[in-house]
Amino acid sequence: MERSGAIFIENAENLSIQGNTFTRLDSNAISINGYTRDVLIDSNEFVWLGQNAITSWGRSNFTDATSGQFPRNTKVIGNFVHEIGHIQKQSSFYFQAITAEVELSENIVFNIPRAAINFNDGSGGGANVHNNLLFNTCRESSDHGAFNSWDRLPYLTTVRDGTPSTVPAVNDVHHNFIVANFAADGGCLDNDDGSSYYDIRDNVCFFGGHKQNFDGHSKRGFRNLYIHPSVYGVKCIDEETEGESTGTSGPHGLPEKGYETISRVGLVSLLSRSMVTLTRGYAID
Repeated sequence: MERSGAIFIENAENLSIQGNTFTRLDSNAISINGYTRDVLIDSNEFVWLGQNAITSWGRSNFTDATSGQFPRNTKVIGNFVHEIGHIQKQSSFYFQAITAEVELSENIVFNIPRAAINFNDGSGGGANVHNNLLFNTCRESSDHGAFNSWDRLPYLTTVRDGTPSTVPAVNDVHHNFIVANFAADGGCLDNDDGSSYYDIRDNVCFFGGHKQNFDGHSKRGFRNLYIHPSVYGVKCIDEETEGESTGTSGPHGLPEKGYETISRVGLVSLLSRSMVTLTRGYAID
């Protein structure tokens, strides 16, 4: 990732970028950096880009982000994104690192090489990702989902309740329509590498499910509809016990204690070949 773009934003508040077309750019279209508040990116088209459409990357003192030098309350709404990532293959419609309380809604994203939305870490949390249409992702890569998150390092922020803590606010991912076609074998929703503090709810997913078996905790999934699901095999959710038996979590799986607060409620899965039984959920063959 590089801090560059056709529009570079830092030390800005109440900035709006609306109704533009970003095209034929080798780098990122919009780069949000360091301290920003209330940036609105609304009703733009991003097409034929070399890298990402939008990046959001804060600054910290190693893992201490209590200075607040990171983007908060960014709103990315109603954008039309396709044919991006022609140079940088690990690129996305929206990428964030050391960022909190973003809202991503009503965006249409397709024809891209990797995840449509990628969260690099759990710093601050508080994201609201809803009512997006994501399809034709991961066309040039695999081991990923249309929505992807990582969380390898805890960051110290005051986002959750105003006091310094490594516990972020919960990220809410809901009411999205996602098609995990091409090589999105991590499912529609890929909570990878220690991702924690997520509510995954009320989404409709085709050809994918919810990957949550690479450690992490405090991930809740409820009222999701998975149609012809596949997460490293024909299943709605890839978790510890399944990962150990299928080998998708390494040779011996991952520590069970990382999954103590995962729950699955009101899950409906329409499977093409087999029935899968889940705790407090149900599947339909």
